[in-house]
Amino acid sequence: FDYGDAAILFQSTSHINTYEQVFKSMGIPFVTLAGRGYYNRQEVWDVLNLLKALHNPADNLSLATALRSPMFAFSDEMLLALRLIYAEDSRKLIPLWQALSYEEISYLDEKQITRVRKAQKILGELRLLAGRVTISELLRTALAKTGYLAALTGLQDGARLRRNVEKLVDIAEQSGKITLGSFSH
Repeated sequence: FDYGDAAILFQSTSHINTYEQVFKSMGIPFVTLAGRGYYNRQEVWDVLNLLKALHNPADNLSLATALRSPMFAFSDEMLLALRLIYAEDSRKLIPLWQALSYEEISYLDEKQITRVRKAQKILGELRLLAGRVTISELLRTALAKTGYLAALTGLQDGARLRRNVEKLVDIAEQSGKITLGSFSH
């Protein structure tokens, strides 16, 4: 069967990810136009979680999500090691953001510690820019420093993943917003 230039339009997008998975598995090319589902894409969530973590460093979940993404490529082991760091003066866990700068990280090898230090440096630089440049500039800087677009390109269906993130940068550009809170809203 030759699909040619055939087009199928779905009115309901509530199960769009299911449709896309079926098309992919059958080798049927597709394009998703518009979409409520856009903001539910993992690659978009990764970037939005980075913005949330920059906006609110106490948001451990958003930071962990960004660190676990291809943006920083932390393993579960690395995140657990960071979460198990206690404040020196008490037996209280310290926030994940603070744990990134902790000198002694048990359970991690040198390569993992280097990755943690790189993430700490990048996040620190982005935090200093947040609120001083437009969100689109902040996103472009984050994407350049983390190599996120290149990482996405290397994944299955990478071109589409990359376009979705680039679309988010375009949305940020059009908004002209500077504050993370107003853009996230």
